[in-house]
Amino acid sequence: MKRYIVLSLFVIAMAILGKSVLFSDDVTPNLGDPCPCSALYPGYYFTGQYYPYKPVFFTNMPLEQFVGYTIMDSIITYGHLSYPTTQTQDDFIKSLTCAGDTLNYALKYLYRMADYNPFLYYNFLTSYQQGKRQPMTLLPKLLDQVKKVCGLPVQEVIKAEYILHLRVNAVDSVVFDRSLGFDAKMVYVYAQVLDVIKGQVLPELSTAIEVFEQDSAGTKVKKSKPLDVPPNTDFIYHYYPGWTTNLTKAKEDREYIVFAYNMGACITRDGQYYDIRPTLLNPSNKGVIPITADGNNVYDRGNTNSWNWGEYVPVDVFKTNLRALINSIKNYGE
Repeated sequence: MKRYIVLSLFVIAMAILGKSVLFSDDVTPNLGDPCPCSALYPGYYFTGQYYPYKPVFFTNMPLEQFVGYTIMDSIITYGHLSYPTTQTQDDFIKSLTCAGDTLNYALKYLYRMADYNPFLYYNFLTSYQQGKRQPMTLLPKLLDQVKKVCGLPVQEVIKAEYILHLRVNAVDSVVFDRSLGFDAKMVYVYAQVLDVIKGQVLPELSTAIEVFEQDSAGTKVKKSKPLDVPPNTDFIYHYYPGWTTNLTKAKEDREYIVFAYNMGACITRDGQYYDIRPTLLNPSNKGVIPITADGNNVYDRGNTNSWNWGEYVPVDVFKTNLRALINSIKNYGE
């Protein structure tokens, strides 16, 4: 009963303060004209509803979501009063440790917000509002500190907006810049979701479009088309091999544990266009951790101290360890 009284008072307070309280149970994608973005390279783009007010609240949100978004909104609105310069902000972040409540509660709410709905989380992180800092400008510094004081696994879990056990159905690629003198390719991975570890709302594949051609200057999209999704596909991510070394290259009919996040292409009144990429944090696998061909073991290549669970770990054991780490983050203080 106490929970619902607090929630009711919170909704009333938000209405009085002029916040946007949306009485809806889900995010309804709204695809406008195909590809309004001037993308710099081809890719698969999804779209979600454009919201003129941030943060976006829903009446069916768990209380933790209301609290998390309200705290973040307060930080980007009033944080400059306590930390007026970049240096004072950096000094504060560098003072945070995994032994203290401040960082652990921050990670708790950041995890829960992303897990509840990655698109809404991305929508808020990338929002520009007059008089406020963009949340995305603070997150990289916080993630750097998390890696330093809590370790790479915690950084990886917080950075990722999706953590999924996938089976790859198909892998495709397209050349996107012949002016480089070699075939620069964007690789698309179509996959079936076997288990959702983080990111409870997956992208609406029906809203996806493929940007597949550019003008001679490589700056404007000439054509786009609706995405023809292969059967049994629930999730699509893409990457350019030139982004990084050691990225695990997905193969058809193989399984992977994938850590991924949203990256914005552009925002219009019709929607917010974004793609999905692997996190590129892990030194040995760059966010795409392979499972052996027999489907039995997660292969942490070279055991480069990335997870500290061994080089070959049974899939169930790896996911149990991962969920235990996640539970320690999202249930801190409970």
